[in-house]
Amino acid sequence: GIKKVDPTTSYPVSILFSKFLLALKRVLY
Repeated sequence: GIKKVDPTTSYPVSILFSKFLLALKRVLY
């Protein structure tokens, strides 16, 4: 979680970050 959040960007950023984590897990595992 990012504590300093802009309401207009927090949701899209969280989606992109979750997709990034999923891609990273696929690469690592």
